[in-house]
Amino acid sequence: MSPTTASGGPQRPFTVCPQCGASYTEPRRVCERCRYWAPTASWMASAAANKERWRLPYVRFGFWWALALPLLFLGILAPRAYFTVFNSRLLVGGPSSELASTPGPGDWTMEGRDLSHSRFVPGVAPSLQGKVLWKVALGEPTGSAPTVAEGTVYIGGGDFKVYALDAGTGATRWTAPTTGPVHSQPAVAGDLVYVGLLDGRVLALERATGALRWQFQTANPLYRSASVQEGRVYFGSGDKTLYALDAATGRRLWRFPTGGWVRSTPAVSAGLLFFTSDDQSIYFLDARSGRQSLRFRTGRALGTSPTLVGTTVYQVARDGRLLVLDGKAREFPLEYQFRVAWAQMFVWGLAPLPTPYSGSKWTYANVRDVEAPPATAGGVLVVGTAKGQLYGLSTSANERRWEYQAGKPIRQAPLIVGDLVLAVDEEGTVHGVDLGTGARRFSHRLGIPVAVAPVYANGLLYLRGTDGTLSAIQ
Repeated sequence: MSPTTASGGPQRPFTVCPQCGASYTEPRRVCERCRYWAPTASWMASAAANKERWRLPYVRFGFWWALALPLLFLGILAPRAYFTVFNSRLLVGGPSSELASTPGPGDWTMEGRDLSHSRFVPGVAPSLQGKVLWKVALGEPTGSAPTVAEGTVYIGGGDFKVYALDAGTGATRWTAPTTGPVHSQPAVAGDLVYVGLLDGRVLALERATGALRWQFQTANPLYRSASVQEGRVYFGSGDKTLYALDAATGRRLWRFPTGGWVRSTPAVSAGLLFFTSDDQSIYFLDARSGRQSLRFRTGRALGTSPTLVGTTVYQVARDGRLLVLDGKAREFPLEYQFRVAWAQMFVWGLAPLPTPYSGSKWTYANVRDVEAPPATAGGVLVVGTAKGQLYGLSTSANERRWEYQAGKPIRQAPLIVGDLVLAVDEEGTVHGVDLGTGARRFSHRLGIPVAVAPVYANGLLYLRGTDGTLSAIQ
């Protein structure tokens, strides 16, 4: 038996294990049977002892964990840590103002009227007579729809100008020259008007005079309207990027790259920002920092801007379907890669049917051929179709409440004023439909085929025709 210390531990290698009694022909410090270990200070310092110590189970286990933990952090936690710390709202620059494109009573200050793109004007439903109050030629037809704020109409022309017109008479108040036709819808916030151009610039013009306050250059064309909230102006570019600028100065606060052109106007609600990209994805971002919470891959082309009811997202795909997503959803790290592997295993018969991707709620059944975003109010979502129907859908369930037959394709987004739905078909007939029942109230054949979605403000319906003119309808 080997001599022991005062605490009972052996000082020298043993031939008989003091714990299990196993005997060996040569002295050793580790028992092969019970893994008893007899350490001493001198043995711990020797290279030979370290080699034998590696054979212990808990040492081997700890070594593999020492390798796995850094890899786990780098592969999964590091990206999330980057967006949480380095791209957090604490480190991203803040704006210098509180400008917002929120409309006043009766106004229409951006695409979709408000930051949720509801296309809803509260108040008493109009008794539209179908009379053309005034008509103004704006050059070649473009995709620029009007915005209306405090009695002034702002619109881009095909004759290389931005116009400010008197809302009641159509008289020109000022024009601002541009480098090409303007296809984006102006957005109004505070004393500024924001316009995107095909040369990749976004302009901030003074509402009173049209003078240039600032400009910001991107690498590709801008087609859609900007959104302004809490001093930040958001817009997408053909350079595959969504930008957030200081609305008062044009200073870049952050940018978010995607895999395709960004042709949609961002929608904002409850501190969250939603937009689509040509990479067939809908992105959910933190509106202050630009941090991504979800990238929802649809597998379909998406050509319109999202519409929000609270934080529920309604998105029209180019195949004519209407998707519904949960805007509060989050994706876990590597979720997409995991689901791709799961789907492949399902194809091979090795796994059950994959569950829906994070954020998916439903796709409206029996609703097809939708080409434009919906309008929403009072729990009803209204969409028009290329086959001439108007559908009233529930915002809270996958169900249809009513159907209206217009007879001609409705290719532009409808709008809602009070409890009245206004929709214009491709031949220029304005249909007035009850929001609750879908019953027809009136129809006026104006003979003004529209090029962009109609706008309603302060008792007048504004239609941009395919001939490039803008008409105000009483």
